[in-house]
Amino acid sequence: MTLRLKGALAAATGDLTMTGSMHKLAQLAEALRSGTVALQDYLDWLESRIRTHEPRVKAFLPEEGRFERLRTEGRTLTGRYPDPATRPALFGVPVAVKDIFNVDGFETRA
Repeated sequence: MTLRLKGALAAATGDLTMTGSMHKLAQLAEALRSGTVALQDYLDWLESRIRTHEPRVKAFLPEEGRFERLRTEGRTLTGRYPDPATRPALFGVPVAVKDIFNVDGFETRA
């Protein structure tokens, strides 16, 4: 899947796409915060990338329903910040946490 960035971001950066190497974190954060890229669309793209590469990379612990959980959390986040002007700087940017850290609801393996 290719997700084209539209609007002001594409005009400012050229026709960036989320294929190949991911564009810079700052651009992703701005695109999600401003709504240039819808959070749910980004999660669809991310799920596709993880399904493609995770069997080889093995970076994530198995989690049943991971993307359903992320989509639910994304809808909650979007509902909490419907106005892009009030969104925090890293709105919608996913963060992976190494399993040596204690995180509620997840197994700690250290």
